[in-house]
Amino acid sequence: MKRVHSWFVMLSILMLIILAGCSSKTEAKLDENSQVTIRMGLSPQEDSAEILRQYEAFKEHMEEKTGYKFELFVGADYTAVVEAINSGKLDVTWFGPTEYLLAKEITEADIEAFAQATQEEGASPYQSWVIVNSKSDIQTVEDLKGKNFAFTDPASTSGNIFGNYQLIQEGLNPKKDFANVTYSGSHDASALSVANGTLDGATVSSRLLEGFYESGLVKEEDIRVIAKSMEIPNDLMAYRTDLSEEVKKKLLEAINDKEGITKALAGTGYGAFKKVSDSDYDIVREAFKEAGVEPSFE
Repeated sequence: MKRVHSWFVMLSILMLIILAGCSSKTEAKLDENSQVTIRMGLSPQEDSAEILRQYEAFKEHMEEKTGYKFELFVGADYTAVVEAINSGKLDVTWFGPTEYLLAKEITEADIEAFAQATQEEGASPYQSWVIVNSKSDIQTVEDLKGKNFAFTDPASTSGNIFGNYQLIQEGLNPKKDFANVTYSGSHDASALSVANGTLDGATVSSRLLEGFYESGLVKEEDIRVIAKSMEIPNDLMAYRTDLSEEVKKKLLEAINDKEGITKALAGTGYGAFKKVSDSDYDIVREAFKEAGVEPSFE
């Protein structure tokens, strides 16, 4: 009896080790019908309801091509998406460049960039634009000294990092030269505040600002662009490396369906995806350094 008992104990321990090993390779979660569900994060560049509306067709495309269910998550702010994937609550993220660096460099998340979004045909380069109200007497970056200014979010690439970088390149110190600096929380909030005169100036994404003109959110005649940054690498998609190879394969197949993905991305400002590598974002790392901004959640 003792030998049988010992064998049973050893077998139980072995099974626990095997199960623990299996659970360490996290799969996308299963819903109540045992269907694979991919939890995907999106950046809060605008109002969350508007973002979900814009990406509904993309969600439907991904579900149709992969056979998985997709749950979309829009963070309360930019770093909320980073924190969510770091804590294992997301499987895939649509990252802005700065969010990607945060996730790669100052969290414990093990993620891999697998595709970079490309802008739709005819779109202007992705840049950070410094904007002012068209009726103001501000004509140059130098004229912004002593004024009230806003960046969008600490983790925004075009709304903060490259905005800071461009201001410094033009001789202004963002940490000392403004009367007051705030974070608006989103590009649409910054654009609206400049258009209605609440703010003297702000930095926003060139791509999004043009979209605001088209949608009527702000009138183009109410805003003047006084500075433009260098071109910024586009947004990217990344997944947790512990997803199964089958899930990764299906995700890639879905985004590489060029005809379908172009239709699915209509209205987002993007047209397709291309291959990406971590080194494609070294220029963003350089902008952090030059602007004197440390990657952080603060």
